[in-house]
Amino acid sequence: MTNDDGATHWIGGRAVSSGGGPTLPVVDPATELRVGILPIAGFDEVGAAVDAARAAGPAWAAMKPIERLELLQSVAARIAAAVDELADLESREMGKPLVMARDDIAMSAEGFSGAAEAAIDFFAVDDASAGRLVRHPYGVAALITPWNYPVCQVIDPLGALLAAGNTVVVKPSEKASLSVAALGPLLADLPPGVVNIVLGDGSTGAALV
Repeated sequence: MTNDDGATHWIGGRAVSSGGGPTLPVVDPATELRVGILPIAGFDEVGAAVDAARAAGPAWAAMKPIERLELLQSVAARIAAAVDELADLESREMGKPLVMARDDIAMSAEGFSGAAEAAIDFFAVDDASAGRLVRHPYGVAALITPWNYPVCQVIDPLGALLAAGNTVVVKPSEKASLSVAALGPLLADLPPGVVNIVLGDGSTGAALV
């Protein structure tokens, strides 16, 4: 699988290109062949992603927890169905053996749903209690992840963050971003802006934080 047309950001529920901005080549460490092009998100793209997450926040937080869980379970099913595609990209971009990449991503897809279910428990109300504890989402979470488990480092925390009513902007490592970029379309069942993915290097991360 190649990605010669270049990866795209995922902002506001759609793929967004950087429109001629700076890029980085993505090279297969085993073959030393280029397998993709990574766009470098600047302040404009990062700002758009944060704005989209903020705009989506109130409606997402107000949604009934069980409704959020149903959407997240749909996302988990999409990720599970795309394990081979994601593992192929991950193997090519960072050199992980394909069988290991498949196992890691499949396990994380299952964990995504489990984390979402566990987070829902925090919203349970005990009507027999003398008091009531009400929990609220923090808001927009920035998820800046390393290279060694590209997909897993994103979807492992994502389930609980989303189930708790937060919205998210993801910035994966520039050393392994193609597989994370491929998650964007798999999130299409979520309302636009709930999860956004910006690609880039350290300058992108600096703009996000």
